Amino acid sequence: MFLDLNIKGPYVYSNKYSFPGLPFYVGKGCSCRATAHFKNSVKKALSSDVNSHKLNKIKSILSKSSRKIAVMMIEERLSEEEAFKLERHFIKAIGRRDLKEGPLTNKTEGGEGSSRYCKTSNKI
Repeated sequence: MFLDLNIKGPYVYSNKYSFPGLPFYVGKGCSCRATAHFKNSVKKALSSDVNSHKLNKIKSILSKSSRKIAVMMIEERLSEEEAFKLERHFIKAIGRRDLKEGPLTNKTEGGEGSSRYCKTSNKI
């Protein structure tokens, strides 16, 4: 999960999870997946299959003097099925911006991302 720490919390969801900054992206990841989002925002690697809203949000935050983005892992060592289920839960609980339901830049309900072998456990 990516948090914009420039927009102070706490933001509480599901009466269980509290975040110090505003969540703006939720995704199941493995290994160093989070750093790929930052690299893409710097390279401006925008194409039809890339979430340009998320990349523009990252770029906007990084352009400010405070530059406060947190990458937060909610759970670790999950099966892929469990990680996708939790991803869907958070996207629904927090809400997508494109649907005017919340602040997330996610383009889907979650759970349908690429499945691939990971040297480390799935994380969300």
